[in-house]
Amino acid sequence: GILRPTGDRVTNLPNGAGYYYLREAMKWYIDVFAKFFDRLILVSHVKDKKLMSIDGTEEVVVKDISLTGRLGSILAAKADAIGYLYQDPKKGLMITFKSADGAVMGSRCTHLAGQKFPFDWTKIYID
Repeated sequence: GILRPTGDRVTNLPNGAGYYYLREAMKWYIDVFAKFFDRLILVSHVKDKKLMSIDGTEEVVVKDISLTGRLGSILAAKADAIGYLYQDPKKGLMITFKSADGAVMGSRCTHLAGQKFPFDWTKIYID
């Protein structure tokens, strides 16, 4: 039979079936916008996520992109760079592309990989 959501949200489909449609819609919008713009910037909150260490002996807390289900990891895989923007009391607005400290940050762009600096668009976008 046809799956029908309870209420008016696709995420209310039984057994989490609606999250597939949510992921597909998000990917579709990103692909459409990417055709019209040279640079596409997505902004998201981060959340603390608890994972077991590789050897299974301890719980590790990492910062992860705060999106529903697997959407965060899907978008992260498509991104050229993921920066973590934060306010430092002494240095002001900072951005880091370091993947240390349990954060899901990094960059395929060599000029950003492993970098941390005061936020400045001219350091991020170089031509």
